[in-house]
Amino acid sequence: MKLSKAQWEHIGHTAGWLKKVSMRARLVQEYPGDQTVSVYSGKNKEPHFVIDGVSDVNELDLNKINEYLNGVIWTDKGAKGYITPRLRVGDFLKD
Repeated sequence: MKLSKAQWEHIGHTAGWLKKVSMRARLVQEYPGDQTVSVYSGKNKEPHFVIDGVSDVNELDLNKINEYLNGVIWTDKGAKGYITPRLRVGDFLKD
């Protein structure tokens, strides 16, 4: 019997082998079929970064998004002239 990766993950979460990912980020697509996903942190009204070229939000790896969000220093985010980074979807896909 062959199981997909999603089925193994479901079994792992149910059995307690895998920890659930606690998301610090909110992923928002402005409208259905949109190819961009805005990543917000907390209750911020401006996105921290935007992922371009997303065909399906479920294909994104939440761990990679969290690592990027936690790994970058966002101190210049509120500065005058700050431009929200736009990143390629390939960096955040599950596989």
